[in-house]
Amino acid sequence: RRRIYFFYLTMLRRSDQQGLRRRPSQTPSEYATTLEKSLPSASEDIDSITEAFVEARYSSHAVDARKADLVKALWERIRQALQNISNGERSGKK
Repeated sequence: RRRIYFFYLTMLRRSDQQGLRRRPSQTPSEYATTLEKSLPSASEDIDSITEAFVEARYSSHAVDARKADLVKALWERIRQALQNISNGERSGKK
């Protein structure tokens, strides 16, 4: 459960650093929709990591370790998409 929190919150922090701030009033699902508009190549990964976070945060059942490993892989792909935005801005492509 903690690993899923970690990767989701890392996504929020890194997105914020790229100017994709989550408003305090946004639910995780609302923010996912906002983030997907800026990262369309990672939209499935954003949906999946958000779904995993909501399940880990609000369910009472145990979280499978394989799920946490999947979330780590999702985060890596999202991180790459965020990095591509950053690289595009630096090279003037945006």
